[in-house]
Amino acid sequence: MIKTKNYFRAKAVAYSGKTTNEWKFGEIYTELDYGCGFNQFIRETDYENQEGLYCPQSDFKIDSKTICQYTGMNDKNGVEIYEGDILIDVEFDENNNDISGKFPVVYDSSKCQFAIDNSFKKDGSSLVNFIEYFGVENLEIVGNIHDNPEMLFYF
Repeated sequence: MIKTKNYFRAKAVAYSGKTTNEWKFGEIYTELDYGCGFNQFIRETDYENQEGLYCPQSDFKIDSKTICQYTGMNDKNGVEIYEGDILIDVEFDENNNDISGKFPVVYDSSKCQFAIDNSFKKDGSSLVNFIEYFGVENLEIVGNIHDNPEMLFYF
């Protein structure tokens, strides 16, 4: 059995229509819901069969507001970094005061790249390529914008 990369993650939607706290990983697809618009699903693919075809483990309806794409990078602990993750850059000044910063990972469509939001208010006004600015060897995931939105605000 060969483990494949997960390109997206999203929170599953329960049959009641409420978003669960359970993250699902895999490929995203959309189905038309006649008369009601469309629904998005995630298909977990975690193994290859003997013919070399990827076999789905399960399909889950998802909350489209929680879709996060894999950046192709891992943090300093080897954990996959997804859009929406909150990264910390641990840093101390000359007086040993903690001046670490927390930065959400976003997609900068103007430059077609993943970036961190370096703005004070985390409003997207200062996007910086997180690999060039920090290097992944210094960054660690401490949460994400869906589960830990309180981590983004300092004031």
